[in-house]
Amino acid sequence: GDNSTTNNMNNSEQPLDTLHISKQSAYLIGRQEVIADIHLAHASISSQHAVLQYRAVQISGNNQKTSCQPYVMDLESTNGTFLNGVKIDAARYYQLKRGDVLQFGASTREYVLLTAHTTSLS
Repeated sequence: GDNSTTNNMNNSEQPLDTLHISKQSAYLIGRQEVIADIHLAHASISSQHAVLQYRAVQISGNNQKTSCQPYVMDLESTNGTFLNGVKIDAARYYQLKRGDVLQFGASTREYVLLTAHTTSLS
């Protein structure tokens, strides 16, 4: 009964990256360094690959309040964007939930959404 903890790295050689995405309302993900907010250098990434965007969503059962929720959209990239291992359709918003895993192109690097709640706008 020792209390050693194993770190969850899926046997891949690189640890999970943490992106802090609450500072601005939208983030462009891509290989073009000049314009990308989140620059990915992998060869399979398109110059403008995907976008992460916070959108105001009405809280169900309360028509006064909206809350900002993160969404991802693939910008018709060459090699696709994957949400929890499933390729998403291009040009469509997908709401992200806490713990969701994003992958871009053929890169094995995984991005995990740590939190899905930001300050709610009344």
